[in-house]
Amino acid sequence: MNVSMDSLAEPNQHSLDFRVFAARLLDDCDLLIQRPRPGDHMLDLCTEMQILSKNAKTQGLAELSQAASGLRLKLLGGSVEARFVRWQRSGAQSVGPSSSHPVEWIRSAGSEGATLRPLEMSVPQAVIPCLALRHDHCGNITAQRLHKFALGDVKPVPVGSLAFVRIPGEDFLRAARKPHPFGEAKGHGALANQQPVLFAGEVDIDERGRLIRWNNMSGTYHFPEQHAFQAQLPLGSFWRVTDVAPTQDSSDWLRVSDGVWLQKSNAGNTIAPVSTESFWKDCETSLQQIRTMLENSGFTHEENNVHDTAPLFSSQLLMQLVCLCLAVWICTIDL
Repeated sequence: MNVSMDSLAEPNQHSLDFRVFAARLLDDCDLLIQRPRPGDHMLDLCTEMQILSKNAKTQGLAELSQAASGLRLKLLGGSVEARFVRWQRSGAQSVGPSSSHPVEWIRSAGSEGATLRPLEMSVPQAVIPCLALRHDHCGNITAQRLHKFALGDVKPVPVGSLAFVRIPGEDFLRAARKPHPFGEAKGHGALANQQPVLFAGEVDIDERGRLIRWNNMSGTYHFPEQHAFQAQLPLGSFWRVTDVAPTQDSSDWLRVSDGVWLQKSNAGNTIAPVSTESFWKDCETSLQQIRTMLENSGFTHEENNVHDTAPLFSSQLLMQLVCLCLAVWICTIDL
């Protein structure tokens, strides 16, 4: 199913036209979720919900817009395994490996939001020499020199906070060589030549070369907390950027600048694997709730059929009557 964001951004000027469009979009989503392998269509489902949310907001249907946005986030939060293992419903017969390419949330430099897209993109070249960081399950960090695309000698791991980006197709983090205080690292744009990345932030490393904590602080790429799993770092040590100040002193908060804070996050709890079957049932329930909101806004499928077909029928009937009258008039003249 190919959906053009541009063609659906403003479907029509009238509220009824929007509801007709929205009902058809929900029907499409319902068909995708009901398929034996709905995980293969994660990209389509998220795109559809993004389109619906944007258009509902334009129509002044704030509750509907928020519900569609919420379902999109639910698809994101529960689709961690769907990147690599195509989920299928219990009892469904396996039909072999999926032909779909893995998809991830990609964010471009300076963009307002991330976009879910297949990982078919060229690997950007680092503008400056940097480090390729790898970590093991114990949190130990190792470093190699990275120049353009070539890995070089093993290097000492710097102590402090390093800017990093995660690039599609690489099994390591690209990191700057110069450490900074936690929350102040720079150089994300140069690490990826301003090209889209999977995640960007900072890694804080101690004197033993172990990962202490990491975050999503970046002036070039502004990734939200929901995408933290794409960094492939321990979520239990993740700190999120927020503009909400703490209400009391706590070691889980760090002030970066005026109005900007880092808070130790519970991302490890909020982004957890879920049961495949229960996940899709929850999505079906959310989809039905969105459909109910649409119908309660003054629109039903019956109304859709009447308003959608009546003008067409009336126009065709009128045209037939005009042609008939014209034929009778011509015959009269000939006589």
